[in-house]
Amino acid sequence: MKKHLLAAAVATAIAAPAMAQNVTITGDIHVGYEAFDNGTDPSVGRSISKSGLMGNSNISILATEDLGGGMKVTVNFTGDLDPDTTSVTLTSSTIADSDFFSDERSLTLSGNFGALTLGLSDVSGAQGIDGKVSKAGDFGNTLKVAGQATELGADKQGVVRYTLPKMGAVTLQVGIGQTNAAQTTDQNNSITSVYGEAALGLVDVYFGYEKLDAASSEAQRDNVGIGLAGNVGPVAVGLKYGSGDTATSGAKNRQKDVLLSASYGLGNGFTLHGAVGNVKNSTSASKGEMTALAVTKALSKRTTVYLSHQEAEAGTGANMETGGALAVAAGKSGSVTGIGIHHKF
Repeated sequence: MKKHLLAAAVATAIAAPAMAQNVTITGDIHVGYEAFDNGTDPSVGRSISKSGLMGNSNISILATEDLGGGMKVTVNFTGDLDPDTTSVTLTSSTIADSDFFSDERSLTLSGNFGALTLGLSDVSGAQGIDGKVSKAGDFGNTLKVAGQATELGADKQGVVRYTLPKMGAVTLQVGIGQTNAAQTTDQNNSITSVYGEAALGLVDVYFGYEKLDAASSEAQRDNVGIGLAGNVGPVAVGLKYGSGDTATSGAKNRQKDVLLSASYGLGNGFTLHGAVGNVKNSTSASKGEMTALAVTKALSKRTTVYLSHQEAEAGTGANMETGGALAVAAGKSGSVTGIGIHHKF
């Protein structure tokens, strides 16, 4: 009897570390159809492979181990999941930005002291304020002019990010990371960032600041982002403002964007979403405007279908891109109408 008890105790001791570790796979798959008019090639239809109203298709592998004493370690691998791609290509000797798990390859140690994240990741939460406050999915995301957005710190290499212990309703982060440019370019220097958010009852407030240090003053850039989210009666509202340098050489160009989004529950799983936004570079002709409207229907907690329409107009100075995957040529107006399904697993 004592031998059996001893064997059970040994087995329990051996199994305990394994039981403390948890591996989960989560993600989103987004597929559908969109009809584009980008101002030059009208009515171009394509299947949606990675993104749309409800966000990007992606997959995350999370491994978490309880270290005891209130501490745990989490490994995060996150990348695009493209339903239209038949294979995933990884380079043989290096990891390029376009490779699988290009969004996140990080390790986080957390406990009563806060959380320390190392690896490839966002430098801080300052990069994703638009996604936190948007009530219209990707339609509420930051607008681009000439391929440039105000944010700087997304999916960067060599990130060291520290999240302070939560102070009531306030969360603060600081981080530093490297640009993903080639070693020979002037921009391959550090990005520093601070971020904070606070739940203030009726409204949630988000603030972020990012700065790119470069060898030349022309290539130095910064960005300020502010977000507000809350409810006005039965309507959920989100507002995002961004202001940042976009020039990498020559004269500085200050770019500003404002996005307002809202959603309203219609009942029986239906929700109405809307968004308006504008972006303007200090170059007077480089600007753009966007409006969007969508209806979603929740089939379950994980599956949603939608019908959406977005219109955009670019100034004569440069092309513009929206968060709804619409790119419009300079001086042109464009639109995209889509229908699709989104599933979370």
